[in-house]
Amino acid sequence: MIQKGLETERERIAPKCSIWSNVDRPKVRLRSPEQVYATRPSASRSNSLASSDRRNLIKTKRTTLMKTKSGMVIASLAMIIVAAMLGPVASAGCGKVDKPETGASLWQEPSRQTESDDGDPIVGFWRVNLVSKDNPGIPDGTVLDAGYSQWHSDGTEILNSSRAPETQSFCLGVWKKITPFHYRLNHFAISWANGNLLGPGNIRENVILSHDGNSFTGTFTVDQYDQAGHILVHLVGQIEGKRITVDTSVTDVL
Repeated sequence: MIQKGLETERERIAPKCSIWSNVDRPKVRLRSPEQVYATRPSASRSNSLASSDRRNLIKTKRTTLMKTKSGMVIASLAMIIVAAMLGPVASAGCGKVDKPETGASLWQEPSRQTESDDGDPIVGFWRVNLVSKDNPGIPDGTVLDAGYSQWHSDGTEILNSSRAPETQSFCLGVWKKITPFHYRLNHFAISWANGNLLGPGNIRENVILSHDGNSFTGTFTVDQYDQAGHILVHLVGQIEGKRITVDTSVTDVL
């Protein structure tokens, strides 16, 4: 009876003190050393990534430096080209262009026939009159032409004539100094008559400049040709010129 009571008491207490079996126990999975190593970055991999980053950084810096140097070189070349282009213009605007001393160049010695001095006293603006002298049928002293003439320092000349515009009132010419105060002028015009092309007109002047440089006198010839080069008219006479300055008034040129 006592034995049976003990067994009953053990059965009542046993479930409270029982230990879980392997089946009922929660499973905890542990990673193997190989798995732990596989998920952890190795020292060699870290070093490899660091080296790659350094190489990329160096490459980027080199590319930036090369672009910067390239831009500086291009900018320098552009400045040189612009200076080379603008240099002769600036020199010409300030005075004469100096002739290169040595080496081959495109400089050409000016022709003696067209060479002129910037300070030549004939250069300037003139009021001119061309009057008849020894022309059959035309009284001496008759004004054949008059106008305004500009003698340029480069050896060229232009005349605004008093002739009717429809017959041609402008002539273009070139001049040459023969001796001090002595000049020759040769200029041409394209003449018209009644709206039809007549042919070239040629005026030649041989003038002497006064010593004060304010007037000149001389002789002239006028030859008018047809389009085939046959002479139609030949006139001769005397020319006189009076310098026009910034102080010249209208009454001075009438």
